[in-house]
This record gives sequence, C-alpha cells and structure tokens, in this order.
Amino acid sequence: CHNLLPVPFGTRIRVRFDEPLARASVTPTSVSLLEDGTAPVTADFVFSEGDRVLDVVPNAPLAFSTSYTLVITNAVEGTDAEPIRNNDGSDVTTPIQRSFTTGVFGLTAPAGGSLVRELATLALAASGNASLGIASVRFEVNGAVVSTDSSAPFEASFSVPAANATPTLSITAIAFDAGSVEQRQRPVGQRLHAGQRRPFAAAVAGLVERQHAVAV
Repeated sequence: CHNLLPVPFGTRIRVRFDEPLARASVTPTSVSLLEDGTAPVTADFVFSEGDRVLDVVPNAPLAFSTSYTLVITNAVEGTDAEPIRNNDGSDVTTPIQRSFTTGVFGLTAPAGGSLVRELATLALAASGNASLGIASVRFEVNGAVVSTDSSAPFEASFSVPAANATPTLSITAIAFDAGSVEQRQRPVGQRLHAGQRRPFAAAVAGLVERQHAVAV
C-alpha cells in the first residue's frame, strides 16, 4: 500500500514474493529505503520462507514524523535468473515504490533483531518527537504498570516470566506531558516461545525462548 500512516519508527519492512529470490541480486542498489525520497537508509536484508520473503531492517530507528520510500528495481531476480515482475505479470519497467510515514512516539526497545529469553531481564525504552513535550513515560506489561520514568531517556526493565506460564506479552508505553495529560500510547504485542533460538520477526512481534536452549 502507498502512504501508510503512522508506521512505528522501529519497524522493519517486509516484502513477499511468489517465487524464491536470488540472494545475490538483492543489494542496496536493487532494493533501497529512502528518507524523504532521496537520502538512502542503511539497512540489512533478512531472507525467510525459502527466500520468498525479504525483510529490510534499518540499522537504526527511523526518524519521527518522516516520510520513507521503499524502492525495488528489476535488478532483483528469482533463482531462475529471471527479473521480478509486477502483480499482473508485466515487466517492471520503472522501479516499484511504496511509501509510508513514521509516527511521533514509540518503543525503541526491545529492538528488531534482539534475542529475548524467558526468565531474563528485558530492557524497555521509549522516545518521541520533541513537539509532544513528553515529561514522563509509563511502561505497562499485560496491563500492569512496570515503571514510570520522569526523565529522558525514558527506560524501564521487566523480568520476563516463564513462557509456559505466560505465553504472550503486551508491552505498552504511554507518554504524558508536564500536566500529566496523555499524549501518545504505543502497544507492542509479543509472543513468547520456548525451546528455539529465534530473532524478532518484526518490531511488533517478539520471541522469547528458554535459556538452556540457546546455542552460542
């Protein structure tokens, strides 16, 4: 979709294809993320689902209230060495572009790509646009208040429960101004998994696993 609003600034961008991609064809030139349509954003490429899914993962949180455009050219190829095509099967003669705008407040931790284990201490952090005048941030997990931080950087910590006792977590950061008026609320849903080593699938879907199952 075009012009999505607002998108979490800690997000990763997922692109799904109907055929496996040739990984070597996916480069910063063939797939790029542009800030305000011009400035390239440094990002990593993560493949999944038999190389049919590509995640573009920015190396740093995206800026607040900023427009970004994902650009994909016909230099991207499938494993059959054929270039990608449009949904209607036609040739990609001009780069495919998808635009979105980031929000003004959100969680900066846990971050995409992090590994979270049950029974560990999970660092929470939030930040927002200076225009909000944020004076404090309250962190909640599954509806229970964890902590309220009244000075930037706004941070808290949470003891992750056993996955078999609490299969899901809903983390919420709520921003208040100096008059204790709520400015923004940003929930993050997380699924807890035990027994497998997995990274975050997205900024809004975290995975938690048992400590003893992690291979170094």
